[in-house]
Amino acid sequence: MIYNSLRVLPMVTCVEIAETGNVMLLTDERFIDVEKLHELWERLQIEWRQLQGAGKDDRAFNLFREVEYQRARYQIIKSACDGLLFERNQLLIDVLSEHGYDVRDNLYLSDVERVLRESEGITNIITNLEKGLPKVDEATEFDILDTMAAYSTILGFDFDFYGISVEKFYKLENQVKRKIATATKRNKPTNNKKAK
Repeated sequence: MIYNSLRVLPMVTCVEIAETGNVMLLTDERFIDVEKLHELWERLQIEWRQLQGAGKDDRAFNLFREVEYQRARYQIIKSACDGLLFERNQLLIDVLSEHGYDVRDNLYLSDVERVLRESEGITNIITNLEKGLPKVDEATEFDILDTMAAYSTILGFDFDFYGISVEKFYKLENQVKRKIATATKRNKPTNNKKAK
């Protein structure tokens, strides 16, 4: 099974992927194209950020997407080179060519080693891009399970913390916000000062 939509992806798993970068958590299949999982995760992140209302900060979001793209690119190039050091494979050579690296027949091993060295520069690009990302304030970090427990208390019913989908989580969050807004409005003190 592959979690290919926020309707089925458990919120706990979504947060874990965001924290660890382990896109393999999107599936229980053993043999799957990791590049396709990265593409799927990128699409799910866009939808997730829309649910969070994060579309307002386009610069940070685009920077984050670029970081993820460069990480995936680095992993693909490194994996292709590792495979080519083991055995010559035209498909892997073509993958490197798509990323701007040439591997010539007469200089095969030295070209693969050169591509490995040059691709290390991508890690510098990633580091520089990450410097531009907004810093996560530790005080604003949250534990998703604590958040779900609070929602359960506010709404007055229990739900499966590990099974709730991302989409359903945000629908419940909207209900919590409405309930809090209604309670706040009801409990707001009125300003009835008597004129002397």
